[in-house]
Amino acid sequence: MGKQIAFSAMMSNDPKFNPEFYNWNRVSMRYCDGGSFTGDVEAVEPDTGLHYRGARIFKAIMEALLSQGMNTARNV
Repeated sequence: MGKQIAFSAMMSNDPKFNPEFYNWNRVSMRYCDGGSFTGDVEAVEPDTGLHYRGARIFKAIMEALLSQGMNTARNV
């Protein structure tokens, strides 16, 4: 997975295409279990082998972003 993703349209950093938010920071969070960061169970799904622990992943991502400066953001 690449470290940077090219955002476009409403997420663009070009003020011509995105005059309101062009200079805002953007984060893309990927998940793989289809649970949209909502799962938090100990057991593994027997049919798929998935863990459904997306809530823990989301929490870890947010903690990392906060520790890297998002905690001083004026608009979140």
